[in-house]
Amino acid sequence: MILREIANEAVAGGAGAPKVLVVDDDATSRLLAGAALKDQMQITEAENGEVALQILGRESFDLTILDLDMPVLDGFAVIEQARARPETRHLPIIVVTGREDVVSIERAFALGATSFLCKPINWNVFRHQVAYVFHKAQVERRLRAKNEQLEQVAALRARSIAALSRSIESAATRLDCPPEGQPASTELHKYCEKMRKLVRRVGHVSDVLTGSTEFFPQAAEAHDVAAAAVAMLESEDGSVPAERIDIQESEPLKLHGDADLVKGALVEILANALEASPSEERVQLRVVGASPNRVRFEIEDHGAGIPEHLLEAGIADLAADVAAGSNAKPGLGLALAKAVVDRHHGHFGIVSEPGRGTEVFLSFPAAAEADGEATLNQAVRIAS
Repeated sequence: MILREIANEAVAGGAGAPKVLVVDDDATSRLLAGAALKDQMQITEAENGEVALQILGRESFDLTILDLDMPVLDGFAVIEQARARPETRHLPIIVVTGREDVVSIERAFALGATSFLCKPINWNVFRHQVAYVFHKAQVERRLRAKNEQLEQVAALRARSIAALSRSIESAATRLDCPPEGQPASTELHKYCEKMRKLVRRVGHVSDVLTGSTEFFPQAAEAHDVAAAAVAMLESEDGSVPAERIDIQESEPLKLHGDADLVKGALVEILANALEASPSEERVQLRVVGASPNRVRFEIEDHGAGIPEHLLEAGIADLAADVAAGSNAKPGLGLALAKAVVDRHHGHFGIVSEPGRGTEVFLSFPAAAEADGEATLNQAVRIAS
């Protein structure tokens, strides 16, 4: 039943019935394996490893069932050579063996086997095993295609940002702008410096969105991260006095995350809040515990607020508005902050009312207790 569903799905998708190569020097074993699968799959047989590799060089298959003990060329050699070829590097290989020693099975897996069955074969179990391996291979194939697509997008973004940076530097040279980092004396030179910073921010957003940045989650004092963000903001822009930001913490809290990325996200949101607020107004940065096992940063300003239609459009559209040159200045910073939160599997939210201000929420995993911290660290690394 399971095999029939898989075969029907493949045919419906235009791929035809799945193709299986059965490799075994015993003709009876090949016959029985083919008989168990032939109603739902196309079966090709090979009597030894050498013939199998020749067939694999001519045709593509969805799955291979391979005996380990064969003359001429055994199953171990077939696995090793198949994994060395680009066209069969990811081919699912179920090894079948009459051996009972664990060493042989471990060797087969080390060379690249996908699964194994021991002789004598239970043919009902055999069908389920084939169905499971085939389905798993389909999922992995889709994931590889998606990852390749993402890598191509990331490469395109990187090339585009690099080209933009070169164009800005070329324009800055023609306009006789001072080198990056040196004081700008005219409005035109200040604009050059602003464009340089914008390109860096766009590049940083792209890196976070595509996962190109290094990611080192570990325990950190939430208050220290918040204070460091305020200090960074003040050092980057001397017009931002630290006393305009109130940091409030209900109790000492530890977050589990990449402190540099979290700090960068807070800088972006704080910069937006300060820019939106009148000079006499203060911005609130609160650090609170949230359930379950979360640390939440709440940044509140009393500025003009974000129009409702932009909030409904979402963060991505806000960032697009910035790129198009609109007045939605918070867009890029919001996009970066949300990307950082998503990287930590946290929660990002905005509440805003025109004329009353905006409150942004960024939650991150809380640090585990000392005896469980290593486990959490490992889980976060795996999830990322």
